[in-house]
Amino acid sequence: VGVDQEFSRVSPIMRVSLGVLLALVARVASTHDQRINNSVQSQYILQDNITGPTFFDRFDFFSDPDPTHGFITYVDQAAAFSQQLASANNSIVLMKVDNSAKSSGPRNSVRLTSKKAYEQGIFLLDLEHMPAGCATWPAFWLVGPNWPNDGEIDVIEGVNAATSNTVTLHTNQGCTQRSVPDSSFTGNRSVGTDGKTPALDCYINAPGEFNNQGCGIIGSEGSYGKPFNSGQGGVFATVWNASGIAVYFWPRAALPAGIRAGAAPDPDDVTWGTPMARFGFGPDCPSQHFTQMNIVFDLVLCGDWAGNVFQAMCPGLGTCQDFVMNNPDRLQDAYWLIRSLKVYEPPSASMRRA
Repeated sequence: VGVDQEFSRVSPIMRVSLGVLLALVARVASTHDQRINNSVQSQYILQDNITGPTFFDRFDFFSDPDPTHGFITYVDQAAAFSQQLASANNSIVLMKVDNSAKSSGPRNSVRLTSKKAYEQGIFLLDLEHMPAGCATWPAFWLVGPNWPNDGEIDVIEGVNAATSNTVTLHTNQGCTQRSVPDSSFTGNRSVGTDGKTPALDCYINAPGEFNNQGCGIIGSEGSYGKPFNSGQGGVFATVWNASGIAVYFWPRAALPAGIRAGAAPDPDDVTWGTPMARFGFGPDCPSQHFTQMNIVFDLVLCGDWAGNVFQAMCPGLGTCQDFVMNNPDRLQDAYWLIRSLKVYEPPSASMRRA
């Protein structure tokens, strides 16, 4: 007797029960297979582990005049090492401004640009301390070779006594974020020149926005500055893929288990939560606006942003430049402490490269 014939002999109630059971088994098997496939797809591969004594081997020291007109002088690698503005050991990387004594002019500082350019990936920065305090303007960012045509992603940026991080994209014309819902990220959008309209256009000369403002999203309290440092820092994850760019932040005390364990990052992991900032690619912002991006760390004092809002954010301290020259003790928090920087790429990228 065939299976179909035997099945037809079963009572209608048993047939329904057996049918439901078979369907359930098939669904479980399908779900299991799908989870395996999703797990394979989500396994990003470690491409670069930038940490420890060889950290600076991955970067060039920028020693040209500061494009943002900061009250600093960027020094080359030899000067940075000899003046103890840059150092690295097995566990930590240090970069700082000179605060050894009063000065009669700009202070020496460090800016790094990665020797390697990247096309998408996950950039995982474990940071113990970021520069903070009046006059400071630090940034961790990615930038293409032909600015602004190849894009800029500011992952960490703020000025003076700010306590919330700002994530910003800067592009040429043709990239807006009007189709990205506010509910897809936890931060708040930056506003334009009228003080209330969200700055949705990433174009550096967008009407209704400040010069080179871009499209920014301001993170939660404690994601930047002194509160960030008092909690022993945290981890920033920048996910750049075909659908867009997202930036996650976790304070040290709230790292996802996978991140804490050093596992390959998985943005689909529910423990990651909602990103601080999210920007979408599509008709409103083609992905071609971002390509061949180098990693940059810098530390500016004063300059076009921090200097212009210095007296509003740090009242009663005189001008930004006078403050910098005469108060080396007030610059004691102007330094980066980096535990690690890891760049991951999806399996498809490794296959293409091989």
